[in-house]
Amino acid sequence: MHQEPRAADRCRRRIRRLVTIYSPMLAHATAAGLQQRLDAGDGEPVIAALAEALVHDGITLETGDAVEFRWHLATATAESSAASELRDRLLFNGPPSDGYMFYFHEGPQPEAVAAAAVAEFGVPPEAIGREREGEYTGPDEPMVLLTAFATMPRVDVSAGRGFFDLAAGASELTVAKAWSHRLGYRAMLSAFGLHEDEWVLVTPEGGHGIVEVRENPDAGPDEDTGWDIAHAFEPIPGAPELHIVTEPPWWDDVEEAWVPARPCGPEPNRS
Repeated sequence: MHQEPRAADRCRRRIRRLVTIYSPMLAHATAAGLQQRLDAGDGEPVIAALAEALVHDGITLETGDAVEFRWHLATATAESSAASELRDRLLFNGPPSDGYMFYFHEGPQPEAVAAAAVAEFGVPPEAIGREREGEYTGPDEPMVLLTAFATMPRVDVSAGRGFFDLAAGASELTVAKAWSHRLGYRAMLSAFGLHEDEWVLVTPEGGHGIVEVRENPDAGPDEDTGWDIAHAFEPIPGAPELHIVTEPPWWDDVEEAWVPARPCGPEPNRS
């Protein structure tokens, strides 16, 4: 991908920042190899190699790095199923250890969400619990808990260990995409490396990508402040109305705050 000189220099600096931050978490030989390739000017392939090493070792991203990794990988790798899988596995590397948690917004009824769980995953209807305004109905230990709200069109989904076998150990993203497709509503879920205002949006059409949300007084019930999606950081199939921005506004602050480590070695003799 062709870049203007100044943009290319900035891109290399950002890649160096990521390599510097994550290298101490990797095996010494892997980290040294990445550093050598980076010093040789092999910038874009290095980010893919770094991502592969992080996924292989099960290392999760630091807060705020998800968008940057996905942006670099989108420019450094050819569009393919393998490249797309790598970008996703950085955010969702295997089944979640604490259960599947995400929510549907824009108005689904809890009954419809429950019916989709039964049809898509084979969840027994009697294993689904429902909570609304503090009132709970269902089994003592539900396989799936659905929480609805009187003040907003949203249903939260929480599926614990009992759901893992039905989901065949799938990632949270895979489960949310299948559920969303079956239900016909968009889902929002968290992931490794997201900034506090970032979520992964999943569409019934099979698309997904990182979005940033913002407060919107007109979107909340009564006098409460609601939220809406400010923009996406990548094109998302099924959400063509979203404005696309290539980088978060806080990236400049991150870049300015990062100071490259000084090279190791003896101090020069100035006498």
